[in-house]
Formats: sequence, C-alpha cells, structure tokens
Amino acid sequence: KVAGSKLHVSRQTFASRLRQYSSTVSNHEQKIALVLGSSGALGSSIVTQLKLNDVVVIGADVKADEGADAESESSIDAFIPMSHEHSDYTVHDLTKLLKMGIDDLFEDGQVVFDAIICANGGFLMDKDSGGDSVTDVHDRMMLMNYNPVMAAHEIANDHMTLDEGLFVAMGAGAALNNTVPGMFGYAASKTAVHNYVQTMGKLTAQTAGIGKKLKRKTDGAALQYREKHPFMKELTIVGILPDILDTVANREAMLEGEDETAVEAITSGWVKPVDIAEEIKKWVMLPDLRPFSGSLVKTVTKNGEADFVIVR
Repeated sequence: KVAGSKLHVSRQTFASRLRQYSSTVSNHEQKIALVLGSSGALGSSIVTQLKLNDVVVIGADVKADEGADAESESSIDAFIPMSHEHSDYTVHDLTKLLKMGIDDLFEDGQVVFDAIICANGGFLMDKDSGGDSVTDVHDRMMLMNYNPVMAAHEIANDHMTLDEGLFVAMGAGAALNNTVPGMFGYAASKTAVHNYVQTMGKLTAQTAGIGKKLKRKTDGAALQYREKHPFMKELTIVGILPDILDTVANREAMLEGEDETAVEAITSGWVKPVDIAEEIKKWVMLPDLRPFSGSLVKTVTKNGEADFVIVR
C-alpha cells in the first residue's frame, strides 16, 4: 500500500500531485509513466530523468528504494510493491499485484500511461545460485527478466494511451549471439524479451523510421489485432540491449582485485544507467526521436561515451 511507510509518498501527497497532473494533461504538458524495477540502479536513474521533465512516475518493484527521499522532487510519485508472501512471481501473480496497486492508487483503476518502462532484470550464472540446479536458475532468470515484461504487457492492454504510447523492455547485448557456457538461463530469458519486442513491434502501426510518420505495412492478422487492441495503433515498442551496466553491484562482483588502471580500462566499455535513462527520457518526451517499433537497440560505449545502435 502507498500509505503507512516512510518509503512511500502519502496518499495525500500523491493525490495532490495527481490533481496537478490532471489539470495539465489536457494540454499534453505532463505525462505519466509506470516504471518496473524502479528501485534498482537503472530504474532509479530512469525515475530521476523522467522527474526532471515533470513526468508523473509510478514505480513498481519487489522492494522500495530505501535510499529514496519520498518528498524529493526526483522521487517517484507513488510505489507499487510487487512482492507478496504467497506470490511465486509468475506472470499471473505479477499482473495481479500491478493491477491491485493501480486500483489502490487510482479510483476504479482509471489511469492512462503514456509510457511503461521495464527496467527490471537480474543475472545469475547457471551454477551461481547457492546450490540450486541449472533448472532452478533458468526458472529464476525467467521470473526476473521475462515475467515482469509480460505482466507489464497485460497492464498496457488496459491502461496504455491511444496517443503515441511507449513500451520499453530491457534485453541484453550478450543474448544476440551465442553465449558462453554458464549463461544459458540468462541468455534464454533475455532472448525471450527480444522475441516479445520484435513480435509485438510488428503488430503495431507506428513509425517505420526515426522522425518519419510512415505507417507500417501489415497483414490482415495484424490489422485484426490492432482492432481488438486500439492502443497498438500508435504504440512504439523498443528493446534496449546493454552489455554491462556500470553499477556498484557489477563493480563489486567483477572488478575485485583489479588496480585503478585496469578498472578504468575495463569499465570504459560499460554503459552508465544515466545514459540509458536519458535516452528513454527523449523517447518519452519526443516521439519523433524514437526508433521504429520492434527495434532492438544495443548500447555501445567507447571511452565512456554511450551510443545507441539499432541492431535488429
């Protein structure tokens, strides 16, 4: 629930912010976004960047960001906990938790999202899970990387705007090609995300190129799908594929024992969460800058500078 925790904004604070949003939305001056994985390094960076543009942000994660200041202008406007003692983190469970959270925050669940961003994710080597079997690791990777995306898709069915909506999911550059032994579970879960982005992207009718208002030529099945799901007509679905995120956790896990020179050389090719967050912010605020729907966009970092390249 939003109330009852210092880590969450109060209902009164959220209601006040929501009234401000409602008063300006008719002029398209303010947008509203749902960010899954909002408490992680990437998710919190996305929240911060969106708040810089006065976007109303609803965060969702298995736990709240304990370092966040609920009254800060850069904090989420409300938080949906995606954990429950009886949850197995299946798509059904996660969808139910998201819907309950939305119904709790908005009267009768009446909200329209301009963007849904899946910043969730995790990594485990096939034998790095404290004695769990390879099968258990594969299951956990799907629960962490793929299931939240599918739950977000279910939310989009009911709550995505009809006017140039944006859906972003996190894939992985490593899953584009053959991976090393030990990464089967991780690669499989991220490949599933890639498939979702490309498959659903081809069902949309959105732009066929950056800055070009060209409608995608589609077959009868896609047209029928869009008739049943009107939000798909102007939706842009994009996958972002980083290689290694430059986070505190990744540095601790991968750079132990390295000297300063080695650390600088190794991390020069890592992508900073803020770089991805800034790119997503552009796509949210300026639809003409988005890649075509169904794109897989790989992050390429050289000497600390990030670029975004459409690879599929």
